[in-house]
Amino acid sequence: MIDKTAIINAAQKFAAKGLIDKAISEWEKLLKERNDGNVHNTIGDLYLKKGADREAIKSFNTAADIFRKDGFYPKAIALYKKVLNIAPNDVETLISLAKLNADRGLTGNAVENYYKAAEIYNKEGSTEKAIMVVDKMLNLSSVDISTRSKIAYLYFRLGLRERAANEYASIASCCMEENDLEKAKEFFDKSIDYDPGNISALIGLSTLALKNNNHAQAFEALDHALSKAPDNKEVLTAYAKLALDMKRTDDAKKAITMLRQQDPSRNETKKLLGALYLQEGLLQNACDELLPVIDDALDADKRSEAHELLDPFRDLQTVPVKKRLLRLCKAQGDDSAIRSELKELAALHENEGAKEEALQLYQEALNLSPDDSAASEKINELEITLGLAQPSINISCEPEAHIPVVENYINDDIPSEENTVTATAPETEELVSCGEASTEQPIPFEINIMSEATDDEINHAQAHQTMSAEEYAAKKSEADFYLQQGLEDAAVQIYESLVSAFPDNKEIAAKLASLKSADQRPDDVHIEKTGEGPSLRTTADDELQELFAQFEKPEEKTVDYEAHYVAGLELKRKGLLDDAIKELQIAVKDPDKFQRNTTMLALCYMGKKSYPLAIAEFTKILDTMTPDDSTYLHVKYELANAHINNKEVNRALELYFEIHALAPDFKDVSDKMTALNGQKAPDSAAEDMPRLKRDRVSYI
Repeated sequence: MIDKTAIINAAQKFAAKGLIDKAISEWEKLLKERNDGNVHNTIGDLYLKKGADREAIKSFNTAADIFRKDGFYPKAIALYKKVLNIAPNDVETLISLAKLNADRGLTGNAVENYYKAAEIYNKEGSTEKAIMVVDKMLNLSSVDISTRSKIAYLYFRLGLRERAANEYASIASCCMEENDLEKAKEFFDKSIDYDPGNISALIGLSTLALKNNNHAQAFEALDHALSKAPDNKEVLTAYAKLALDMKRTDDAKKAITMLRQQDPSRNETKKLLGALYLQEGLLQNACDELLPVIDDALDADKRSEAHELLDPFRDLQTVPVKKRLLRLCKAQGDDSAIRSELKELAALHENEGAKEEALQLYQEALNLSPDDSAASEKINELEITLGLAQPSINISCEPEAHIPVVENYINDDIPSEENTVTATAPETEELVSCGEASTEQPIPFEINIMSEATDDEINHAQAHQTMSAEEYAAKKSEADFYLQQGLEDAAVQIYESLVSAFPDNKEIAAKLASLKSADQRPDDVHIEKTGEGPSLRTTADDELQELFAQFEKPEEKTVDYEAHYVAGLELKRKGLLDDAIKELQIAVKDPDKFQRNTTMLALCYMGKKSYPLAIAEFTKILDTMTPDDSTYLHVKYELANAHINNKEVNRALELYFEIHALAPDFKDVSDKMTALNGQKAPDSAAEDMPRLKRDRVSYI
């Protein structure tokens, strides 16, 4: 180990005696043990004293680099300045000092150092090195207008006129963003001076003219730019937009045609073409052009842009437009608008014959608003049409529906108070109700036998606004029954109500006229006296007594599954899902209607958002089916939807893949597969999820 003190003392003695070289030799001994910045600085001073400037600069730069790396920035800066005092044009030192100033945040000092270095390189003819230095300056001061102006001028001095023009145009754009329009004009003009065909400057001058509300000058600038660069997309786009604003349709068409030739899939071009179609009144053409752009905006969650693009087509009642409006409403989270769009889209699907899609949309609307009676009625309608449900015909018990007194069929000279026979005894009259009867009392007679109305009658009834097809069929059946039992007056009352509701129905009118034209009572009327007065007896009475006897017989212990199904369907239509489920849980035990009844039970569970129960029911159905069954894919599709609602994306995706394998064009399976792929859970998560038994699908 060397003796530092002895070496330092020896070096100082040599220096005092003027023996510089020996002193330097002694100091250099210390550097063998440690690269010390202070030692290099001392050696540099000795070289400077000796007049060896080059060696001195080298030692000072070495010392400065050591201090900079060790974080002693002030010492490093002092040494760089020391070098520049010796050699003001030492470019390497200027660049080193600039970097150090930049690291310390002294941007102004750094720019000054770089600028001087660039000028030196330029004088030496080292243009490439000068450009590199200028680029470093530009990176330091991108928002400093004054410095950037110097840089632009430096580019010009380096002979780089185009780069100078671009820099002036960029500075002008910054000024315009800060609303300093005068400065912007000044720099745009400088840009044009250096490069008359500078596209950025010409587009900028056009924008500036528009800000000053001078459309003619703006168009002139763009026209000049287009003449300089006829294939430039930026120029063509700006030109087309301005031409559309100025209603210069032919000019707009010219620019848009050129843009389409370059890139027909570009969204900006599609927007321009859509705007052109709108201007020409070609609404459907505009819609077809802009729908892909709208989809991209929705995918990117650019709601404002999507809303603006969709707005002109709101009154265009088409499925594609309504689908996008629905998607936008869902993105905005507006439940009221979502319900409205769901029902409007469902109506469009229904009109186009897409009943299943319409049903799904109405169900979605009902889930959002369980009290929506209109949606509920539509669901009931569509389920009947699709064979998922059967129509139910209910007869309400009204006062006039009671069996008329027999006195109406007795000669007028017999006292009515002695010959009155009522269909319901006073003590049991309170028990008669719509669809309900006490189990502790004999069940009173309730008309429930109907003849079937013809298709023409049903269609006629559907056309009338005051009576539904079901009500018409029920009342006609009731009247026919009365007529069969010889109760003409009761039949007449109902026929009269039907004629009032349907004056054009010739069959009912003829029956009514025939009944009213009868001049005498039936020949088979018999009168029997009772102990209290005249006793009356007719053939109709005998038949009624037999009917009463049938109803009073003990009820057989058989389950009417169809009645439970119809009741469940009606309760579901009314939104009473819990009660509907109770009825349907009985109905599913019907072996002949298992698939239909279980499907309805599953749909009720879906309506209650009891998705695991719905999944279980749909799975039961699939277990009884094969891929050849006509409704197999429909049930599997509903099962997949249930899994989606139950947040089981992977399982839903698997089911959609299975459907797609059997029928690639089935409903919207392809779209749902695409949408779900991005939501697919990681494999590890998928393994942890409980899995229901899969359907075994054979492709043989």
